[in-house]
Amino acid sequence: MSQNIPKAFFSGTRSSFALIDPSTERYHRVLDRHGAFRSGLKMHVVISYVWSEWKDDPSDKLPDWTQLRERLLAVVGPRTPPALRRQTWNASCCWLDSKCINQDSEVDKMYWIPRMDEVYHEAECTVLLLRGFNLTVLMEVAQEMRCEFEGKVPFAERMLAPHSCVLTQSCTILPALTEERENDCLRVLRSFASGIWRRRAWIFQEILLSRNYLVSWSQSGWTSLANIGVIASILFRRQPKETWLDEFASWCRRLEYLRQYYSNHQFSDLSDANVLQMSSELEATVPCDKYYALCGVLRLKRVQYNSTHTADRALHAIIDALTQCGRLSWLYAIPPSVQGTGIRLMSNKMAPFVLTRLDGGKLMAKPRSISISKCIRGFDATQLGVVTYVQPLHRVLREVKDLLEKKKFNFDDILNHSSPSEVESLKYIPWLLRRTALEIVAPLLLEPAFGNICTVLSIPATLKTSIKMWIFIILLSFRDLEEYFRENLTAEHEPTTVSVVTSSAFSIRTHLERMQESFALVIWEEVDEEECRTSPLRRIAGLGFPEVQRGSKIYSLEADKNLLLAANPNRDNQEAGCAAFQGMIFQLELGEVIGPVPSSLFGGSWRPSRSGRRTHLTFELRDLEEDS
Repeated sequence: MSQNIPKAFFSGTRSSFALIDPSTERYHRVLDRHGAFRSGLKMHVVISYVWSEWKDDPSDKLPDWTQLRERLLAVVGPRTPPALRRQTWNASCCWLDSKCINQDSEVDKMYWIPRMDEVYHEAECTVLLLRGFNLTVLMEVAQEMRCEFEGKVPFAERMLAPHSCVLTQSCTILPALTEERENDCLRVLRSFASGIWRRRAWIFQEILLSRNYLVSWSQSGWTSLANIGVIASILFRRQPKETWLDEFASWCRRLEYLRQYYSNHQFSDLSDANVLQMSSELEATVPCDKYYALCGVLRLKRVQYNSTHTADRALHAIIDALTQCGRLSWLYAIPPSVQGTGIRLMSNKMAPFVLTRLDGGKLMAKPRSISISKCIRGFDATQLGVVTYVQPLHRVLREVKDLLEKKKFNFDDILNHSSPSEVESLKYIPWLLRRTALEIVAPLLLEPAFGNICTVLSIPATLKTSIKMWIFIILLSFRDLEEYFRENLTAEHEPTTVSVVTSSAFSIRTHLERMQESFALVIWEEVDEEECRTSPLRRIAGLGFPEVQRGSKIYSLEADKNLLLAANPNRDNQEAGCAAFQGMIFQLELGEVIGPVPSSLFGGSWRPSRSGRRTHLTFELRDLEEDS
């Protein structure tokens, strides 16, 4: 133990990795940060906090250690509540940047700041220290909640993706709340959700990296961020006008997906776009930190930090780094330019969040397939087809609802592609709805949620599973459940299961309302391999942007063949001119699956031809000064 941060064994100029004991204020050197010699156990605890909230005077260089120490004694000290002690593995020490990085040493900062992602990712848990909040009413409600599926998830599914209430969000039953108690929850939640902690780029990284993220607000008050997200989701169903509850619950759910995959060492399988999209609303004291703080999460260790950059210049630097190492999934986050031919890389112009996962983590492109300059991005691509149909999502949803209200359809005919032409596009709808709301629908496709909901909706067990899935999604998205329950509900249906069905439908429909103006159903015909002509026998659908035009071309990037985009070349010779970028195309039948794989129930057998016409697509980047 030492009163000063111990020096690294192989460097006399920087500090080693050490934890501080708030009781004794002494440091403990940690030789095995990764847990390699402890059978993979990661037992250190890290602290997350907003520096400015812990300064008595805004001009102070560092947070007030006396105030921090007092709180830490109730987190990793002798006054730690027993339940929290189990979460921290009875730890007595912790790591926090203001004490465990020598703030007077530029060498220390240059070494440890790029490695903070490792420190947080390799911890047993992270605790956010709040000041000026009292979330006790949320902690009490969380302790009284019960989950309908707890202990009922099949072992195989539990091993692949442990059940998480913050993901399903319709599985949890809140205790009976008086009007006064519910209003207290709303008041506290609003204050918490709008707190400065949530807008800080560095804290966003810390939440994303942590396997278990806890919130502490007093000597005895603590709960998990996931519990708070679940409470927000359920309260939104009771208070649908409070749209900020839905936004906060969605934020918690999306973070949980990304955290789950990072903790499983599969983060490289997830699209970089997910991180960029979620960070677009962040703030930072130093503007460029909004994006440079993501370097650890994105594992871009060689990006040169420049504190004079604007947020948009930092975004360009991040995109340059992702492009140079062949990680083109960032294209998913960039919407098409409404005017001009360029790709707009502006932090406030990110595409709406769509959960994506790359195939097998194959992120590295061949360098020769990419060309980069100050204002140009070029990619080798193969033309797959030509767009023949574009329908805005809001119009598709309205037409489907109208059709379902007027007629009874033979679902077998629709799925077997023998439906009347007027409803031919119906066969794409479940794929389209699932793709648009993947992070909501996917958990419902797993047992026991799927079986329980099918029972309540009276979907015959004798049907093929693919047809049950089709009907399942259609009914949750469009059925008038109140009328349906009035006509079909019996005493055999458990009220709690009916509640799960109702809340699931509410979540899907609310999500679709939020997304329907941003996307369109895009259908294209595959290019004939020999004559480069379209074949009417190969009609393929995808989720794209409304800016996609009929007659535009669908391309697969040579760098990653699962990345499809729509573009409208200005000239036949691509080397002589730039193409108009019309956005990414999210494939429907191939399904970027998150969690256990129900993808075979949605097709998954179709693979586009990869031997079409090859070209080099060139796109201009919008000029930052021109946009500002």
